[in-house]
Amino acid sequence: RDAAESALREAVEACGRGDADLEALRAAINANTQAADGSEALRAARLLRDDLAERRTREARALKRQRQKEEKAAAAAARAAERAAEQAEEARAAEEARVAEEADRVVAEAAAARAAEEAEAASR
Repeated sequence: RDAAESALREAVEACGRGDADLEALRAAINANTQAADGSEALRAARLLRDDLAERRTREARALKRQRQKEEKAAAAAARAAERAAEQAEEARAAEEARVAEEADRVVAEAAAARAAEEAEAASR
C-alpha cells in the first residue's frame, strides 16, 4: 500500500512540476487503484486527474470557439472581397457603356456636321 501511495504522490507531484501529463496520471491511478484504495493519495490523484481533464476540455472548447470565429471572419472577408469584385465589375461595365455612348455621340455629331457641310456645299 505504501508503494502505491508513494507512486500516486509522485505522479501528482510530477504533474505539478509539469513533468507529467493527464495520461501519465491516469496510468498511475489505474495501476495503483486497488492497492491504494481509500487513501488520501488516491483521492488527491483523482481530484487532480479530474481538474486536468476539465482544464483540457475547457481549453479544447476555447480553441474550437476561436477557430470558429476565425472561420467566420474569413468567410465574411471572402464575401466582402466578392462584393468588391462585383462592384468593380459593375463600375467597369458602366464605364465601358459610358465610353461607348460618348463614342456614338461623337460619331453622330461628326456625321451631322459632314451632312451639314455637304448640304451647304450642294446649296452653293
